[in-house]
Amino acid sequence: MRLYPAGSFLVREAREDTQLGRGLVAPKGAYLTLATHALHHDPRLWPQPEAFRPERFMAHGAAAGGGGGQEAEEEQGGGGEGGGGLLGPRHPAAWAAFGMGARMCVGYKLALMVSKATLASLLRRFVFHLHPQQQLPLRTRTGLTYGPAEGVWLAVSKRDLTT
Repeated sequence: MRLYPAGSFLVREAREDTQLGRGLVAPKGAYLTLATHALHHDPRLWPQPEAFRPERFMAHGAAAGGGGGQEAEEEQGGGGEGGGGLLGPRHPAAWAAFGMGARMCVGYKLALMVSKATLASLLRRFVFHLHPQQQLPLRTRTGLTYGPAEGVWLAVSKRDLTT
């Protein structure tokens, strides 16, 4: 969800004249757009932004058996899935796959839970590899949603559950 966020952008309307920094002001009624892909690939927020590193989302102490997960990150003031992590604190708006603030997706916790359960079920039963013909890096397309331009070719085999 960080490397390939489903939504391409977030749009908000300024309710009042808003100072954005460096002398920029968004006048009341202006529409502001945030490109989530650009945010999620900003090296100032995400060292080695193109690397798949799930440990970024583990709360401090989680790797040592100290609990963790989203609840621990929220306790650190991390702003949900992107806040804390083994790599230290991160800006609370660094991860916006489900939006942020008062207009954040109301179903994001359910969506995360269903996604994790589905992924765990699939990984328990199957082994996934990139198909030898799959070209990397993936060519992507951007529109209302963001994703691979030609899909992703995978080789899937049934996992041996007897061992």
